Amino acid sequence: TPEGLSATKHVQDVLWLPPRSGPDDNETLKWALETHGALFTSICWTGAAYDAATTAYFYAGSSEANHAVAIVGWDDAYSRANFAQLPPGDGAFIVRNSWGSSWGAEGYFYVSYHDAIIGKKSAAFTAEPQANYDRLYQYDELGATAYLSWPWMANRFVAVSDEFLTAVGFYAPSPDTAYEIYLGSALSERRLLCAGSIAVPGYRTVRLPEPQALVAGEPFYVIVRLAAPTTAYPTAIEYPWSYYSSGASAEVDQSFASPDGSSWTDMGDSASPYPGNVCLKALTVAGPAPWQVSLTLSASEVAAGETVTYAGTVTSAAGSPGQGTVTVEKRRLPDGAWGDWRRATLAADGSYSVAVAMTTPDRLWEFRARMPADAANATGYSPVQRLSVE
Repeated sequence: TPEGLSATKHVQDVLWLPPRSGPDDNETLKWALETHGALFTSICWTGAAYDAATTAYFYAGSSEANHAVAIVGWDDAYSRANFAQLPPGDGAFIVRNSWGSSWGAEGYFYVSYHDAIIGKKSAAFTAEPQANYDRLYQYDELGATAYLSWPWMANRFVAVSDEFLTAVGFYAPSPDTAYEIYLGSALSERRLLCAGSIAVPGYRTVRLPEPQALVAGEPFYVIVRLAAPTTAYPTAIEYPWSYYSSGASAEVDQSFASPDGSSWTDMGDSASPYPGNVCLKALTVAGPAPWQVSLTLSASEVAAGETVTYAGTVTSAAGSPGQGTVTVEKRRLPDGAWGDWRRATLAADGSYSVAVAMTTPDRLWEFRARMPADAANATGYSPVQRLSVE
């Protein structure tokens, strides 16, 4: 992006529309136009196929696409007599070019339904106001330029501030791509946040069902597993192709890929066969939020088989004491496995204690607190705190 420009929208999804099967296969494009607005597509531009008097274009050759344009509408009754070369039938898309308002009909022109290239590759873009997220963590500024056969990918980021992970962005390479999204403090220490399926391929932003607290200065790993039914190469990477994406590069300890979720390759390592970052983004909102609560825990070391009491204090954020209740949640992580959260409802402010029986050593416990979702407070979590017993 050129310097000095300010974002007005944030792209959320880029839907890759199926290619047209012929000149009469236009319903998907019409639906996308009515639903999402102007569509990206491409044509093969040659001056001989353009009639400047009618601003109409029809190409019937076999060359590849060489120019990007935006479809903005259609006219089923547009006469084929308007084209420099006569197409087999009527009908045309209304298209905006990128050559300024002095070209064509104030920058617009018609492209025949029978054009050999238009609609073969098309995409719809969705966007939201720029206030939807406060920070974007990414390494793949050039986007997807290649794909791996390994279905697991991960990025290690370091939280800039106390904030909340609220969405994850990645490419779904085929229709009905299944995904699993994890968050962890390491590649092997992860927990499942959500799973689902994406019907329309493309770049997608998946909102998490619950915001995840991040702590300033601490690393966090966003990990995604994909299953794409129509391709053997589900994982998008920013690969450095000569004369195209040669500026792409990956550093050590940024991006990782894996065939099984256990054995990982550092994409920035000099020995990596795939020298590029995975296309995986993390989107956050700033914290602390008005509804955030602080949770302070302490405990002494205990032996296996003993019972330890974790003493803590819950304090609601400024401006909201006494509003509703606070839910404190805890879970055990035995042998690296993530257990389910167990909840206890407490007063909005005050001290509490939780007794936990330690049956074996090296048990890791996590605690978090949240305010309820009501008129005064939105649901959100305090940073997760971990305590272990040796």
